[in-house]
Amino acid sequence: MIPNGDAVLLFKFGEQRWMERLVAGEVSFSCPGNFVYQAKRTGNDVQGDIYDGIFARLEPDDPRIESMKNELGNDLEQIEDGDYIILRRRSAKLKPIFCMYSYTAGDILIDGSVDSSGYHNVRHDFDEKMYSGFSNSLEFRNVISEPYRFTQLTIQPKPFIEQFKKAMRYYGINYVMKQVNYELFGQNTFFIQPTERYDELFYKFPEYRYQYEARICLVNMKFTNIFQRKNIKMGALDPNDYRVTHTPLYLNSGIIAKGSEKQ
Repeated sequence: MIPNGDAVLLFKFGEQRWMERLVAGEVSFSCPGNFVYQAKRTGNDVQGDIYDGIFARLEPDDPRIESMKNELGNDLEQIEDGDYIILRRRSAKLKPIFCMYSYTAGDILIDGSVDSSGYHNVRHDFDEKMYSGFSNSLEFRNVISEPYRFTQLTIQPKPFIEQFKKAMRYYGINYVMKQVNYELFGQNTFFIQPTERYDELFYKFPEYRYQYEARICLVNMKFTNIFQRKNIKMGALDPNDYRVTHTPLYLNSGIIAKGSEKQ
């Protein structure tokens, strides 16, 4: 049995040079501040997100705004958003983050509209933005140099996660690993209480739902600038645990549902 929230496959999209480093066992952490910068500088709102790391959108007269000013001081960033005020911690933009496309057992049930027992064939199509937004080389794949060639990794979750956890225990690094929530930010107003766990880093607006994102955050670390990276060596991936492709694909799978429980 696979719990609905567990990943059945992980995916990573990007240029071949970065995918080769991941296959070689290097997990490279960026930060939300870099994603904000990308969105503002390039207009790429697939890799970038100008609202990454926000924790609240409130009406201007909401008393929690003043409360956060007193509590967070200079760490508080206020952004005008029409009739609302968006709040973000500047420190949240410097937290090391690693992102992956996480396709879960629950996603399979949704894609297959599974509501009865028996065998079900399920197809999952990746949004075109996952290809165009993470590499511009698809149009020129016959002439682009190899390091910049578009690459999609398909990774078995269990061995990858176990290997990562082992490395983190070895280095003594604390982390939080969770699926991104796309529901809360669909409300007109919302508020996530700021804590040392930086829970707001696991929430995004509904328009990013197509990214099926899971994140790993090194909550006890903070970069000194948005261009810094943290590279963690965890050992090369077993060739049996991943596949490499250079063109768009779709996922086709079969499941057996028994009674009220799905496998």
